[in-house]
Amino acid sequence: MKIRKIFFAAAALSIAFSGMVPVFSVGAEPSRSAATEVSSGGYKELESVDSVVQPASTIFELRETADLSKVKKLRVNIVLAAVDKALNVVYGSEKLCSVAEFIAETSDFSVPAFEVEEEESLSSLLEALKENGTEDVFIVSKKPELLYSARKQFPLSRGALDLRGRELSADEIVKAVNEGFSKIVFLDAEPLTVEFVNSLRKRYLSVWAEDRGSTANSAVKTILTGVNGIATDSPQTYSEAYRKFFGKPNSVVRDPFIIGHRGSGATEGGYSVYGPENTLESAEKAFADGADYIEIDVHFTLDKELVVMHDSLLGTMMNAKGTVETTSYADLKNYTYKNFDDSYRIPTLRQFIEYFKPTDCMLVIELKDYSKPLAEAVAALIREYDFENQCVVICFSKQSLGYMYQALPSVGLGALSSDDFRVYEKIYDEKHDIYKNGDLLLSDTLRGVFGAIQNYNCVFNPGFNVLTEEMIRQIQLRGVGVHAWTLTSANLIDQYMMQGCASLTIDGVAMLAETIRTVSADRTEYKTAVGKEAEVRLSGKYYSRSDYEGNATADADLTDDSLAEPMLVSGEAFEVTDGNRLKAVKEGTSTAVYRYKMFSSLGEYYIYSQPFTLIAESGSGEARGCGSLLKVSGLTGAGIALSLLSIPVLKKKEKYL
Repeated sequence: MKIRKIFFAAAALSIAFSGMVPVFSVGAEPSRSAATEVSSGGYKELESVDSVVQPASTIFELRETADLSKVKKLRVNIVLAAVDKALNVVYGSEKLCSVAEFIAETSDFSVPAFEVEEEESLSSLLEALKENGTEDVFIVSKKPELLYSARKQFPLSRGALDLRGRELSADEIVKAVNEGFSKIVFLDAEPLTVEFVNSLRKRYLSVWAEDRGSTANSAVKTILTGVNGIATDSPQTYSEAYRKFFGKPNSVVRDPFIIGHRGSGATEGGYSVYGPENTLESAEKAFADGADYIEIDVHFTLDKELVVMHDSLLGTMMNAKGTVETTSYADLKNYTYKNFDDSYRIPTLRQFIEYFKPTDCMLVIELKDYSKPLAEAVAALIREYDFENQCVVICFSKQSLGYMYQALPSVGLGALSSDDFRVYEKIYDEKHDIYKNGDLLLSDTLRGVFGAIQNYNCVFNPGFNVLTEEMIRQIQLRGVGVHAWTLTSANLIDQYMMQGCASLTIDGVAMLAETIRTVSADRTEYKTAVGKEAEVRLSGKYYSRSDYEGNATADADLTDDSLAEPMLVSGEAFEVTDGNRLKAVKEGTSTAVYRYKMFSSLGEYYIYSQPFTLIAESGSGEARGCGSLLKVSGLTGAGIALSLLSIPVLKKKEKYL
């Protein structure tokens, strides 16, 4: 049997910058007539927790020479090391080893993350990495300008802005990270909440959190905030937490975001029972059904109005001829949709922004025209409405994404792709004289993906059919979100949700409307007399926010549901009874969390409440607590404030006319 490698997209890369609108070229595809050997850039398969749907990367900071042998045993995903201009790995003033020694000791199982704070150190490091052929690497810095410089000199590196110890709002964080041409922010774990983390993830950032002095409590809490990476000085504590509390197959600790494709969905011919695609009526329905984002397509009209429509050809959907670009808005707004009554009209991007501005819904704006003027016009309108924190921009053209970054760097960008980056070992079938696919060559596959997107500071937005579960896991362990499109059935939704995509673009969000999305206890703290059971009320929130008439969807009462399992994280003051109740057995404090069993077309999966505190007191005590608000210092200001954790309520407006 003969085996050979065949390399497809991005087999050889040559990358250069021209301002911040990059010039990107891909070398010619290797000949398929002979075995081909191309450097894979050091991309290796990172180990992770199999039972968890997309677990966080485990990060360990090198602080002493003995840590080198420790990380080999622990097999962490990312090793963080500070570097000086002499290419020494240091901690404070102490030299630990050389960069070359560090790479040699850790390269078989982890990705290096080099922390630099001086341009001279950065330049020396990048030259060494290029000479060594190391591409799979993070550059970490407290200075956005250094990350910008790193990405300009070495675009395949991934930047992480270190904001540990800083008090910043979500808006300030996103702005600073994007100014560094990066996609990762490094924060302190203690003040983080799932709401705050989601506010960053929705804007296409990945979040690393440092949990120094890790305990079982801090591990479970940090895991359930949904961060993408966790830096800990005790990886063993996290391994035990995953095993004990998240050991059931398909444990979901990070909720994927749901995107309504062109609103309620682009069904056959672009027609939905809720209105034509890309209309406000269709978008309103998708949001009511549980969409976190509405995906829309934007074109210029003849008179440079920004309108929302997928096809340039009017005849596809409208009772009209011609194209969007050659028709004035004055004419377009009078055209009606095929197969619908005359009440529906082509909306503008301005109308979409005005409609969704008062809500917590995000817009995914796809640029359909790849020109610089369109990108600049979209950026100007977003800025006019102060809408940067409620939208991301996607496009198939990387050049257009470069234009958008130049015009509005604070907005997250996504690189749409239908390319197949999978690289397979080729096995020769002598009987039929053909080559068949063997195993996926993960290293070369990852190199193709990162080579295609890193030059543009984008997340990866591929068609779902060019993904594998291992691709998704390995890309996201490296701090880049995978946002799959377009899922048209419940089975596909289940499949890619369980494979851990950061978001799912769906035709018909209504398929999820009656599914429980999250579970929560009614308080963050309960006080109970010894000998009594804590009066914990557990509820489930559906994807659906409201019906089409605007009536809010009621939460499900799961308090006595046999599928709800309380688990004690720490403390001996409480025990779980045979009836799955939490009973105080002696004075003291415990921490608990609920695990709730769900069912999909693929079988069982599990979702979790946030941890809550149980206090057992002597005397007659009663269940009482501080409710759902948690006061946390730091990270407050514009955007999402941690002292106000309630999710914004849908502000229902009259049906758009």
